[in-house]
Amino acid sequence: MRNFRSPGFSLLYALLLFAVVTVQTQIAASQDSSKASPKVQATQPVPPPLSFKRAEFFKNHPAAYAEFLSKLPRHPAGPVQATSHHAAPLTSGTWQVSVNPFPPGGAANPLLLTDGTVLVADGDTPTWYKLTPDINGSYVNGTWTQVASLPVIDGTQYAPLYHASVVLPDGRVLIMGGEYNDSGTPTWVSLGAIYDPVANAWTAVTSPSGWTIGDAESTILADGTYMLAACCNDPDVDALFDASNLTWTSTGAPNAGDDYQDEQGYELLPNGDVLTIDIWTNYPNGGATNAERYNPSSGTWVSAGNTPVSLVDPAVCGTWEIGPAVLRPDGSVVAFGGNTGCSGDPSDADPTAIYDSSANTWSSGPDVPEVDGQYFTLADAPAALLPDGNVLFAASPGYGGTPTHFFEFSTSNTIAQVNDTVDYSGSSGAYYYNFLVLPNGQIMSTDFSSLPEFYTPVGSPNSSWAPVISSAPSSVTDGSTYAISGTQFNGLSQGAYYGDDVQGATNYPIVQITNNSTGHVFYARTTDPSNSSVAPGTSVSVNFTVSTTTEPGASSLVVIANGIASTAVTVTVNVPDTTDTFTPTSLSFGKVVEGSTSAAKSVTLKNTGTNLLYITSITPSDEFAVSSTTCGSTLAAGKTCKVSVTFTPSASGAQSGTLSITDNTSGSPQTVSLSGTGVVPAKLTPASATFAKTKVGGTSAAKTFTLTNEQSVILSNISIGTSGAFSVSSTTCGSTLSSKSNCTISVVFQPTATGKTTGSLSVSDSASNSPQTSSLTGTGD
Repeated sequence: MRNFRSPGFSLLYALLLFAVVTVQTQIAASQDSSKASPKVQATQPVPPPLSFKRAEFFKNHPAAYAEFLSKLPRHPAGPVQATSHHAAPLTSGTWQVSVNPFPPGGAANPLLLTDGTVLVADGDTPTWYKLTPDINGSYVNGTWTQVASLPVIDGTQYAPLYHASVVLPDGRVLIMGGEYNDSGTPTWVSLGAIYDPVANAWTAVTSPSGWTIGDAESTILADGTYMLAACCNDPDVDALFDASNLTWTSTGAPNAGDDYQDEQGYELLPNGDVLTIDIWTNYPNGGATNAERYNPSSGTWVSAGNTPVSLVDPAVCGTWEIGPAVLRPDGSVVAFGGNTGCSGDPSDADPTAIYDSSANTWSSGPDVPEVDGQYFTLADAPAALLPDGNVLFAASPGYGGTPTHFFEFSTSNTIAQVNDTVDYSGSSGAYYYNFLVLPNGQIMSTDFSSLPEFYTPVGSPNSSWAPVISSAPSSVTDGSTYAISGTQFNGLSQGAYYGDDVQGATNYPIVQITNNSTGHVFYARTTDPSNSSVAPGTSVSVNFTVSTTTEPGASSLVVIANGIASTAVTVTVNVPDTTDTFTPTSLSFGKVVEGSTSAAKSVTLKNTGTNLLYITSITPSDEFAVSSTTCGSTLAAGKTCKVSVTFTPSASGAQSGTLSITDNTSGSPQTVSLSGTGVVPAKLTPASATFAKTKVGGTSAAKTFTLTNEQSVILSNISIGTSGAFSVSSTTCGSTLSSKSNCTISVVFQPTATGKTTGSLSVSDSASNSPQTSSLTGTGD
């Protein structure tokens, strides 16, 4: 480490002391002028990312550090604080707030996994969560799931904030170092861990020997190798990671920046080189303008020319910060300054510079514009390449001042202010924010609150920037892995940039499958692309594994790179053979009164296979209905669900039907037999009777009729009558008749004339088919 008792330390001390006072004054002023500044604030601000040299000063001067922290912005305690919005141009994109809040409330750096989900750290803790887009591909409506927490390594709980991070070509996530570790005190740890999203497990990774990693810069090289720098070693060091055995090999490190590279960023270029802008040249006087580029073939760094103006915060300000640098599709790099404006003169406007990576030359870009008379800076701030080629960035006054505003740097090299986030912009410094380019073209922004936001840009991508599929399977099966190839699968940029504190690159292919019938969106996990190059026209092949939840049927498949999708190809999604059983295989409902509904009877469906069962439809025959079901669109292997069915006969008599369940088994559709009998509410039997010849004036033998109540309620208001030469001789029927019971009526024939005569027995009651009648016939002799 550098000896801070060197002859230059007294000058540095004076510069830093002046910077602390100046920055404090500016931050206080910016907060006082912010209409959105809260009156009641949270107890602590978000820990600021600091250069190692600045942190060492604060470590030796705790009162200055406490005063510095007291002036930093913080989210308000209590209700969500809406941003006081300015009038944005019509060309501005729009922000949407996450429907489901980040559970712990401190969303830090987001990382896009190769299956389309987003891994997000709860900053300065060991806890991580995963955001899964909804079935329509919406991240705004996505849901959160807690994943495995970081391990305890050699007795220390690894819980970093501001660390190196990468999604490796095999889909695993590697994080190394950390400026803070489970506390608000700068620590600069050299721990590391690798996350397997399939196994949902973290494994400790040993850092290169003798390193202080902290908030280190890193990148994936064009050949897929991960390169990491140490933030604070002097002379500086770099190493390459072997992902198969989790070991490191030394490689060349920048050497023109005073042998020190804390706070610098690494940007992958189209030719495979890596760009860095030196910060520490002329230390402690500052004013660095030299840049360097790493050649992977030789493992050495060479000059990348000089920026037209120093992009580093002037030495008098003491922060030693710089802004992000973003590669654009045309091969140019837009590099933002970190001038915090502490000197108060016109030169305090934050500069930008544009690097032509093919010509290895620099030119001046526009200054970051003033807003309401304040200079805005990107000293520790995010930027991201939009699908239309513009660069979205956040900036705030001074170091960590408020408010934070948002801008787009256009393809014609102009800067325009755009809409602020919906919430918290007025109480956040730019260093609070992290950006991530999503597959749907939105930019996800986290700000250490519980409400990530999503920016939808106005412009459309140039078709020449899109991935192009040259070879893809026409048919795939859930759970199986396939190869797909084409060009520009990695995009033409790494996507999102910040610097040494955060890396959120997305230069790897995402495979998306959309079901043609339902429109539902599914992502297939990609692994092992043949390269990670961001050069135009580069050929890439990659493996993708179809999710077991992908809906079967005719679908479209695209490859997405940095939010830009290829032209779709058609693909048929199949599911592996599976089996299911029904218990019981038939349902009998017995007698049910016409027009009424039976009690429900259930059938149990069990997935007896080893793969996901997809249930397309559950359909009963007429007269039968599904009253309820626990079966959804899918059923996991070994699981059961129930379908409840009722019978509502529209007529009397025996009825039969089926319950048909269509799924992805080879024997589909599966059927369950259904049966039942419709009956009238009340029934009089027999329906007719003929009496024997009877002498005129005499009385025949009685005939007996039965009145049956088929209802589940009492039959009431019973009244019995006859017509003709017939009469009731006796009855067991009263004025009411219990449910599911019967009574008898005896009728005699008493002719008054010879010859055949007719009449009827009639019962009126409360049944819907009242009256019930039987026809009567007799002959007088």
